[in-house]
Amino acid sequence: MSLELDWSTVDYELTRSVHRFLSEAFAATALPDFVGPISLDHFSFGDEQPDINILDITDIDKQFLLPDDDHESDEDQLPPLPPRSTSRSRSHSPAPFNTATLESDSYTHAASQAGAGYPPPPPPLSSAPSPSFQLLVRISYSGNLSLALSTSLRINYPSPAFMSLPLQLSLTDLAFQGVLVVAFEGGKNRIHISLVEAPPPAEAEAPTTSTSLASMMAATSASRPTTTTTTMTAAARAATKKERFLRSAHVESRVGNADKHVLRNVGKVEKFVLDVARTTLENELVFPNFQTILF
Repeated sequence: MSLELDWSTVDYELTRSVHRFLSEAFAATALPDFVGPISLDHFSFGDEQPDINILDITDIDKQFLLPDDDHESDEDQLPPLPPRSTSRSRSHSPAPFNTATLESDSYTHAASQAGAGYPPPPPPLSSAPSPSFQLLVRISYSGNLSLALSTSLRINYPSPAFMSLPLQLSLTDLAFQGVLVVAFEGGKNRIHISLVEAPPPAEAEAPTTSTSLASMMAATSASRPTTTTTTMTAAARAATKKERFLRSAHVESRVGNADKHVLRNVGKVEKFVLDVARTTLENELVFPNFQTILF
């Protein structure tokens, strides 16, 4: 089922949330010693919306649930307790007034009033939790989303940080494709988000079941790029695996101070930045990794 989005309604709060998430991701990325801290200066969703198709709506996969959630789900399956008795135990010490009799008389009087035309007291209000479900959403995007980064290139000889060159980067024209798994936990007010590889075109046209989701998860985990590449062929395969979600992007670079000599479009720097972006995506969102958002 295809979805039409009003991309113009993307507000400042959502943009700022994504900006904060990306800033934290870049700050947590391991960098080589010749690159300084990375700062995200600008982020924009652009004005071209992605192509979104809902493949399936299912129950939440257990791999997104925390251990305490499994324990609570087991408790939910226990048989209900018997109704609590409203009788009171009698006191063994003498008392001038029989409070049980007074309470019984009061209850009888209230019951007679209800039977005589008085409306019964309203039942206590109970707020039912929001339903929990999981969406499988196929996303294809090729648009003008953009972000700008600033960092520095460091020369560590003859001493650490002996020289530093400012570096500005811009990333535009992203091409992305994958299946987004969005699990809503209504009772916990949590949303879990992860990425799996898109099924082949023939399977994408057919209704997606939880079994095919399991196969997509297994295929995504099995094809994750590894760092134990010892040959050029293995390294090329790892690079191809990293490109399975972020297919392409246009990177522009500028090295040096604007008022002095500037080097533009340094190929090795641009390749490194694109590799960092793909690695961050793999480590933060690609299954079995996922992000949890509280709402």
